[in-house]
Formats: sequence, structure tokens, C-alpha cells
Amino acid sequence: MHLRLFCILLATVSGAQGWGYYGCDEELVGPLYWRSLGASSYYGLLTAPRFARLHGISGWSPQIKDPNPWLQIDLMTKHRIRAVATQGSYNSWDWVTRYMLLYGDRVDSWTPFYQRGHNATFFGNVNESAVVRHDLHFHFTARYIRIVPLAWNPRGKIGLRLGLYGCPYKSDVLYFDGDDAISYRFPRGASRSLWDVFAFSFKTEEKDGLLLHTESAQGDYVTLELQGAQLLLHMSLGSSPTQPRPGHTTMTAGGVLNDQHWHYVRVDRFGRDANFTLDGYVQRFVLNGDFERLNLDNEIFIGGLVGASHKNLGYRHNFRGCIENVIFNRVNIADLAVRRHSRITFEGKVAFRCLDPVPHPINFGGPHNFVQVPGFPRRGRLAVSFRFRTWDLTGLLLFSSLGDGLGHVELMLSEGQVNVSIAQMGRKKLQFAAGYRLNDGFWHEVNFAAQENHAVISIDDVEGSEVRVSYPLLIRTGTSYFFGGCPKPASQWGCHSNQTAFHGCMELLKVDGQLVNLTLVEFRRLGHFAEVLFDTCGITDSFICYCELTGYKGETCHQPLYKESCEAYRLSGKTSGNFTIDPDGSGPLKPFVVYCDIRENRAWTVVRHDRLWTTRVTGSSMERPFLGAVQYWNASWEEVSALANASQHCEQWIEFSCYNSRLLNTAGGYPYSFWIGRNEEQHFYWGGSQPGIQRCACGLDRSCVDPALHCNCDADQPQWRTDKGLLTFVDHLPVTQLVVGDTNRSNSEAQFFLRPLRCYGDRNSWNTISFHTGATLRFPPVRANHSLDISFYFRTSAPSGVFLENIAGPYCQWRRPYLRVELNTSRDVVFAFDVGNGDENLTVRSDDFEFNDDEWHLVRAEINVKQARLRVDHRPWVLRPMPPQTYIWLEYDQPLYVGSAELKRRPFVGCLRAMRLNGATLNLEGRANASEGTSPNCTGRCTHPRFPCSHGGRCVERYSYYTCDCELTAFEGPYCNHDIGGFFEPGTWMRYNLQSALRSAAQEFSHMLSRPVPGYEPGYVPGYDTPGYVPGHHGPGYRLPDYPRPGRPVPGYRGPVYNVTGEEVSFSFSTSSAPAVLLYVSSFVQDYMAVLIKEDGTLQLRYQLGTSPYMYQLTTRPVTDGQPHSVNITRVYRTLFIQVDYFPLTEQKFSLLVDSQLDSPKALYLGRVMETGIIDPEIQRYNTPGFSGCLSGVRFNNVAPLKTHFRTPRPVTAELAEALRVQGELSESNCGAMPRLVSEVPPELDPWYLPPDFPYYHDDGWVAILLGFLVAFLLLGLVGMLVLFYLQNHRYKGSYHTNEPKGSHDYQPGSKPPLPTAGSVQAPAPPPAPAPAPTPAPAALGPAPRDQNLPQILEESRSE
Repeated sequence: MHLRLFCILLATVSGAQGWGYYGCDEELVGPLYWRSLGASSYYGLLTAPRFARLHGISGWSPQIKDPNPWLQIDLMTKHRIRAVATQGSYNSWDWVTRYMLLYGDRVDSWTPFYQRGHNATFFGNVNESAVVRHDLHFHFTARYIRIVPLAWNPRGKIGLRLGLYGCPYKSDVLYFDGDDAISYRFPRGASRSLWDVFAFSFKTEEKDGLLLHTESAQGDYVTLELQGAQLLLHMSLGSSPTQPRPGHTTMTAGGVLNDQHWHYVRVDRFGRDANFTLDGYVQRFVLNGDFERLNLDNEIFIGGLVGASHKNLGYRHNFRGCIENVIFNRVNIADLAVRRHSRITFEGKVAFRCLDPVPHPINFGGPHNFVQVPGFPRRGRLAVSFRFRTWDLTGLLLFSSLGDGLGHVELMLSEGQVNVSIAQMGRKKLQFAAGYRLNDGFWHEVNFAAQENHAVISIDDVEGSEVRVSYPLLIRTGTSYFFGGCPKPASQWGCHSNQTAFHGCMELLKVDGQLVNLTLVEFRRLGHFAEVLFDTCGITDSFICYCELTGYKGETCHQPLYKESCEAYRLSGKTSGNFTIDPDGSGPLKPFVVYCDIRENRAWTVVRHDRLWTTRVTGSSMERPFLGAVQYWNASWEEVSALANASQHCEQWIEFSCYNSRLLNTAGGYPYSFWIGRNEEQHFYWGGSQPGIQRCACGLDRSCVDPALHCNCDADQPQWRTDKGLLTFVDHLPVTQLVVGDTNRSNSEAQFFLRPLRCYGDRNSWNTISFHTGATLRFPPVRANHSLDISFYFRTSAPSGVFLENIAGPYCQWRRPYLRVELNTSRDVVFAFDVGNGDENLTVRSDDFEFNDDEWHLVRAEINVKQARLRVDHRPWVLRPMPPQTYIWLEYDQPLYVGSAELKRRPFVGCLRAMRLNGATLNLEGRANASEGTSPNCTGRCTHPRFPCSHGGRCVERYSYYTCDCELTAFEGPYCNHDIGGFFEPGTWMRYNLQSALRSAAQEFSHMLSRPVPGYEPGYVPGYDTPGYVPGHHGPGYRLPDYPRPGRPVPGYRGPVYNVTGEEVSFSFSTSSAPAVLLYVSSFVQDYMAVLIKEDGTLQLRYQLGTSPYMYQLTTRPVTDGQPHSVNITRVYRTLFIQVDYFPLTEQKFSLLVDSQLDSPKALYLGRVMETGIIDPEIQRYNTPGFSGCLSGVRFNNVAPLKTHFRTPRPVTAELAEALRVQGELSESNCGAMPRLVSEVPPELDPWYLPPDFPYYHDDGWVAILLGFLVAFLLLGLVGMLVLFYLQNHRYKGSYHTNEPKGSHDYQPGSKPPLPTAGSVQAPAPPPAPAPAPTPAPAALGPAPRDQNLPQILEESRSE
């Protein structure tokens, strides 16, 4: 808001200077006399062109019937124009909504101004009062300006007030006729500069010509020339035979520059960075070579070469045309030539005014355009000629009806040829063609003639292009000739062609040998026309892209046809074989063929080259080294680099054999031999070593032939030695060149060979970031030229937010081009942009669910000259065809904002991943900063996972679920909770060679062995920094203090690493025998580490660091109970953290006399120690007969020997066979695992899971409905019968637990109670009452007579 207020204040105080800069922003129309404002017509006295000034009392309006209205400004002298502004007529409904801007030095030759290329349409006003200003992307020079209205307010008429902004311009023009040239001599002889500026304007109708050239004897040169109507820049800062890179650089700009329009050229250089500008289009590039200064001899040539002594430049045509204001490093050479300065040398007669011809072209640009001119009727010979240029493949060039109803003649453009068709009554139509690829945008001349029995056509008067046809013809010329199209209706005009209209330019029309006066046609004094512009030629490229054999598809061949890697082919179900991949997707690099080694869990991409066999080198030195370039099959270095850059892991084996030939010389000196990788960077480490330390593999473990050196070959011995190993640092691969420099001595020789590049994985797809607050990331601006595609995933619960935005121009600019992708509402994803046609937007709306459902959604957007489109997930594409004459120019000068709009407006809160622009992945994780409200990864499901990743497994966010990466753990399974162990028979042992682990570890810096990686928090264990981490076998809430942790890999590296200042050891075991050595780590010195079981069954830890041994009793109770036990040991410098089973964590401190490093680790032993050399006697005492039992989950730092042994595919590689050795019977088992919780498989990973709302549709029809009714009826009937049976059965039966008979209140007082049944128990008599009670009947009496009026009721006995 403050910036916008500042802009308004700046505009207010600027006054007449406007909002411009550089002092060239004067309002030019206001001070002009009324005679300088003209028009094609005007509506009334108060709408004359004199009123067409900004903020005037009226405005210009043409006559209602004016078919081609225009407003023209004469600035009296040449001016530089940088902006145009329009306003509607005062207090009216009249304003212009779209218009075209034409400019020129004369009123009979106009040039259309194109916005960012070929969009010649400007957006105008939306009301009568507001001023709409367009700042032009490049400043042109002209004296005359013409505004052509194209659309206006439908409720009113054309109304226009105009403003132009710029400044006066001094023009010094040189005209060359093809035999002329000039040269400028430098004031101080030779020139040597760090920066240079070359600038001038030119116009011509020739395709070829030398514009500018300068050079030096040292090989430096600068050349600007036209070749095939394209502008070429050749530049070199010099080359050296000792430098590997050539210095020559060539850039190309423009297309059809021989159009007789002024074109502005500028070259800026600072060191090796350069800008090449043509008509506002800037190409930024870096010059080849290694030098930064331009050395020039004496002079610079303009228009051609002066003198015959300059032979370094091959033959070039001299330039023919006009050149204006030639500037070289602030010197106006054209001004010096006009003043005939002594430093200017002339060859030929150079004129100081432009003598270009005036052809009066016609521009055909409408759907129904045509020009009709009269002819001379009833002549026996028809002759027509004209010149045309176009980009279109088809279009009607000429139509004429023959006299006396004999037929018609038709010339049409079809597939780049001129087809001639002559139709006559009662005869077969005559058809023939001439020319080839005439739709190339250049001028082509057509001459056609027909007479009795003969017809001839020629193209461009080129020898051999004439086509003659003999055929029975009867010719009588007609009265009208139609050029460019046929008007409607055909019955009225007599033009009966069904061909489409021609779009392009024509000039020099001749009918029956007479040149057509186009000025009379323009003023409607001769013939008729519609939808054409006179005295201008501005063709547009309405092209069609044919994408066959390109590897791409789509409207502009921008969508990749092939997958990005072999991994994508694996996921689609392919098997091993040759496949075509496109690593950068829609980027500029072409696809290429590779071999895909597809396995069950990954796919290796293999790229072969021409150095697969041994290369022998002799006779090379450091001054004249041997340079062995590696040419990859079917791919360039850039394309292979794109593959490596997008891969998770890459490796390449390199091997160097030597005989009296040194390799790296000394650790601090410049090496004799080295290799060159990506971006032509030199690397001084060899295979198996680490980046940045200038060593070979043997230099890491001190196993070189000479221990004082770092490579075997540096011993310089007269016998064959070899240094070899894997290069695994992805950012340095592939190997592009090998330099060998010490084979020039007697009997000195070297050999090398390189294996194919092998890569797997995709490190870009899960490049994820989380936005927690209103944060934004700033990336370099988009520079996509004509096509751009955007793709990314998002996940959010917020209702709205901007994903990305890029804007061009300063903040104060009135109308700024932009593009933006945003979540507008919870149901709408919007792709909005302005590329010169005003605000446009595409919207994908979801009616069935909301996009802020905290799930991943894929967004894809694309824009090009043909169309713009947007898609979300698998919904249909939303398309928007681009308007005609649209020229997309996606070159922005402001940063690309990700996560919000400019100035942090409308911030996005959620997760973004895999964001790609034209195939290039933005490194979102690399820009994450917790202090600014962003963090790497997506803190979604991994923040509170349903089942956390155990044992240090890394939680990885996926599309709609998460997975656990168990690669750096000793476990497997969905959550890294499945133990991998083995049962050791007596005498069985395993050795893992840690030396191989060191050789395969590719670290960025060698000093990281003793301190943590900068920029990463302390307290790291692989997986500990993962949200929801569950430590393996640790007690509840177990976390280590903030110490630098061992085993920390370099970001992006997945191999084993080792830290001599600490260890991380964990394993489980179960056994019933003692003594035994469970785990032992040996070294090349006396240092070691051991975990063993003593004779009494207790567990003990032993360290030997330096000269002082250390022992610690891990348990006081025996562990030989056959039950599983777990051990976790972490050492950081002199501090030990120990936990056994679920007992509390204990901390121990070493004495200061104990060394803090376990130097030169050699091997890891399990079950028994079989080390050569001196072994501690205590270890030897417990080493026999060996461990018998189970070991599982063994991890030493991030080395998991049991997992490597049991999970490595067979057959194993030679490197693994060397690193891992097993002696005895070792069978897989998890018997040493601690009890673990049984966890269910999440629905996302369960192939048999059906969601609760899974719809199940029956297909039984009416049969199922009838069966359902029948079954329900039967069930209801059965239930009813059971109810009735129950009621009937219990109606006459009671169940009483009292001696009082049921219904006794109905008996008379004198009646006798019934006798109890046999076996019944009589209740005791009631207590005596004051009144005499009746005497109970004896038990032996029979039943008394029943009352005849009562039903029979029997009392059940208690036993029943």
C-alpha cells in the first residue's frame, strides 16, 4: 500500500514528465499545432482531429460510413516513443476498446508496432474519462504515428483522445548500396576492454549482408551480419591451446528482417556475460572460453570490409540498406561519418540519407479481405504479376473470370506452392503448380501469362523455376481481378472461388502489363477493397506445428511424449529393455534412448558411451595434456546431466592404470590427471574417494603402495599400478572428459576406462515444502519465451491462497503482464494471466468435493500462442483458445513468488511439492527456512502418523498416504518393524569390511568426519529428525542430548558413512551359551570395540581408544536365558549412552586420558572374531568356541550387515562379495527380536480394503426384488406364528411360587382348599390368631369336590 501511494505521489509531482525515467517521457501531442493532427475523416466540426488531445473538451470521431478510419499525428521531427495513452470522447458514450499502432518516417510507409512480438492489438478504454496508458516494451523512433481503431463501444461510436510520450531523437543515417563501407579507427590504437556496447538500427530488403565487424590478431572478434534475413552475432574473447574450451560463440535473433522496417540492435557485454537485443527481445548468454577482456586492433568496420588486407573473416556480402546511429562504447560513429571525421575511412559513396524504395504494400489481415481492381476486357492474352509474402500454407492469391463466359483463372497458395487452375466450359480443367516452400515469410515474385493454347508461370525469376504448359485454351480477359480473396455474395461480385482468404502482404500489382495505382485504390477512386491496410506490411505467423519425429505433442509440440526415467516405465509395468526418456520433460533438451535395467524394487537407467574400452595414453604432459572426451550414445552432455540431476542416486566406475605415470601428484598441488564432470567443472578426487580431498580410494584407508602418498600411481614405479572405484556424488556426474598429463617420459604410459553411467530414483518428485504462516519464496523470474507449462502438487486445509505468481515491470507501472495460479475458493483453482490481451483466467471448479480436504491434488497449467489450459487431478482440461495475432512473450524481470502473491498478499498455507516450470524443478526444500514460516517436507501425515516409522525409519509423504523408508535401518516392513536376523550355529561368523563402506561413501567435504554438517541441527540419528520417530528398542521418551551424532549422511547421499568420533550400535540377540563375542569392530591400528558375553552369562562392553582400554559391565544378571535381549550403544566423543532391554538409559564418561576417536576402522565381526594380527587376550578368551544363537536388527552407524546379506539380490557384485563374508551355517531368523506390537495394515496399503461407503450395485433386476419380498414375507409369517403359539401356550398355565392358589379370592369362605400333589412341601401353618381358625384337612384325605363355576387350576410344585 505504501509503495502504491509513493507511485501516485511520484506521478503527481512529476508533472509533464509523467511516470518515466531517463528524462524521455514528455507528452508530445499537446504542444503540437492543429495542422499536425489529421484523420481519414471526422464526424462533425467539434469532433475534428484537432480535438484529439488528452483531457480535451471533445475528441475525434470519424464518419459513421468510414470503412477504414484512422487518426494520424505528425511530430514534425523524428522522436523516440516510449508510451501511448488513450481516452474516450469527453462526456459521451464514444470510446475505442481496441486499436492498432502504426509508425513510420513517411506517410506512405508504415510499420505496425508489435507487443512482445506479433501481437499488434492494443487494449483501449472501458469508459470515456479514464486514461489507459501502455508503456512499450521497446522504444521506437518515428515522425508519423497512426492509430487505427479496431473495436469501440457498441452503445456509441468511435471516440478518441490520444497522448504520446517520448523525447526528440537525433538521427544520423548512413546508406550503403552493397559496394560501400566505412571504418572507424580507435583513438588509442588497439582497444582492450572489460565491457562493451554495440548499438544501431538498420532496415533493408536484402537477406544477406555484413553489418559490423572488428577483430584482433589474437583471435578476438565481434561480427554482426544478416544471413537468410536472420541476424547473427559471432563473438570470441580469444582461445588458448592449453584451455579445454573454445572461445567462439554464435547467437541468432529475428526471422524476416528484410522487411524494410527499422530494427534496433544492441549488444552489451561485461566480462563473459552478454545481452543480445533485437527490437526489445533480449537474449542473455555467457560467452565461451576462459577470458574476460576483448582485445581489438585499430578499427571497426560498418557495412562491409575496407581494404583487402583483412583476411581473417571469410567472404561476406556487403550490406545494402540504411544504418542509423551506430554506437560503440559511447561513440556515435554515424555522427562522425556525417561530419567526415578524420578517424572515419570511406570506401565507395556512402549517402547520408535513406534512399530506400517505396513499394506501397498491402496488408491482408481479415477473414474476408480482398482487393478488386478493373482490367482490360476481351484481350487475347492475360498477364498478371505481383509480389507476396506470408506464413500461411493456403490462401487465394488471384481470381479472374474470363470474358464471354469462357470460364475463370485461379491462382492459389497450397502447401507452399502456387497452384494454377484454368477452367473452361466443356473442357477438362487445367491444373499445374510452381515453386516450393513459398510460405517462408520472404518476398516472392509471381509472373503469370496465358494465351491461346499456352500458359506460363515463373517464381522469383529464378532460372529453372518457369513452368510452361501447352493445352487447348481459349483466352478472353475479363473485367475484374480479385487479389487476396473473394467478396460475398459471389453472385453479385462474380468471384466464385471456394478457397480461403489470403493472409499476408502483396505489392507491385500488375494487370495486363499495367502497374496498379494503389493510392487511387486506397482513396476508393479505383476498384474496391475490404479489411486491408495500405502502405504497411505486418504479417503474423498463423502456424501449425507438425510434431512427428520430435518426441513431443500438443499445439506447439511442447508436451513430452516419453516418460522422464526408467522408474516411470517400471511403474507402468514394463520390463528391461531400451526405452526413450526425456529427463527434463517439456524443457529444451531432446529425448534420448537408454537401457532400462528394471528390477522388482527399482529401475536402473544405464547410459553407455564410447570410452567403455581401455584408452591408452602416451606422450602427454601438463603443458600439452591428453583430453579424452566422453561421448554418450544418443545424448549430449547436457541431456545426460539432466538425467543425473533428476535422479536419487547415480554412480560411475572409473579406473586408471599407470606405468611410470603419476596421477594426483601431491595433496596440495595441481594434479597431473583429473576428470571433468557436469558444467565442465574439474574434479581432483578419484573413484572410491570423497569430493574435495584430492585422494584415491587407497588414500582413505592408508593402503596405497607408498603410505606417504594418496594414490597407487603416485608412487611412480616402473610397474603397472591401478587406482579405481565408484564416483557416486550425483551433483558432479556424469564424467564428460578425462585429462591425462604425465606420460611423456621414457617408458611412461597410462590407461583408463569408464563404465556406463547408472542412475535410479527421482529426487524431484518429493521435493516438498510446508508453509505455516504468510511466507513466500523468491525464485529467478520466468524466462520461457513462447510456451510455458507448470505442474505441482498441493495439499491444504485453508480456503484460499496463491500458489505462485510472476509479474513484469516496475510496481508503479499502470498495466503489468503477469501470470498466477491460485486457490481462489475451496472449490476453485484459477490460472490467471495477462500477456497483452488483458486479464484472462481459467477456472477448474469442483462440485463434488472441496480442494482444501488436506489431500494431495495435482495442478497442471499451460500457455502458448495457440491456447491456454488448466487441469486439476484427473478432471477434464479447461481450454481457452488465444485470440488471433497473439504472440506470447513470457519474459519477466521480477522474481517468481511461490507461496503468495507479490508483497506477500493472499498467502498460501499448506504443502507444495514437485513444482516444475518447463521441466525444471524448483528446489523448494532448499529454500525452506523455519524462521520465515517454512519447513522441508510436508508436516501432514508424518506429523502424527497412525503407525510411526520404527527404528529410525524415515517417514515419506505420498499422494494420499505415507510410507516408511527403511533403507538406512536394519529392519524392513511397512513401518520398519520387521526384524532381519540370522541363527548362528557354533563356529559361524560374519565379517563386514568397513573399508568398502568408506570407499563407497561420497561426502561433500572431508572435514565432516570430525564435526557435523553445517546447517543441520545437532542430535541427529538417521530417522530421529522424522516426526513421529519411535527409537528401536529404547524406552519410552528416549532421546539423546544435543550432541553431534555419528553416521550423518550428506543431504542427497544414501550410502554408508562413518564417523571416527562416535558410533551408533544397536542389535538384538538370544542365546543359551557362554562365553561368546557378539559384535567386534577392528581397526588398522590397536583400536577396537567389542560387545561380549562372559563366562557367568553377563554382558560386557570393551573399548580400546588409543592406549587406554575401557570396560563397562552392561548387565549384572545373566543374559543366557534363551530370551530376546536388545542393546543400544551410542558414543559421542568421550560420552557413552547405553540402554539394555527396557532398563533406564545410562550415561558414562571416558577419562580424559582416553582418545576420542576410533581410528581407521577395518571390519565388523558378528559371532566370532577371525582377525589377523594382534588381538586383545581378553577377546581371545571369549572367542572360542563362538557365538551360538540368534542375532537380529544389527546396525553399526548406518551399516546393516545382516540386512545386506539376506536382502541383496543374487548374484552379488564383486564389491559386495569383497566386503561381506560368511563362514559356516547362517540361516535367516527373527528369533532375537523383541516382542513388538501387532499393527494393522493401513487402508492405503491394503489391496483388499473397501471403504465404508464403497458402492455395491446388484445386477439381478426384478428377480432380486421379488425374492426379497418373498423372503421377507416368510420371515414375518414365521415370527407371527411363533407369537401366536406363545400366547396360546401360556394362556391356561401359571407359574406361582406361593401356596395360595390362584384365584382364591373367588372361593367361598366355607370351601376347602385342594390337596397338594404328591411330593409337594406343605408350607408351615400361620401363627395363631385371636379368632379361631379353620382346622387344616389331613394329608390322607382325597381331593375335595371342585366348584362347578371355576376353571381347573393346578399349582406347580417348588421342585418343578
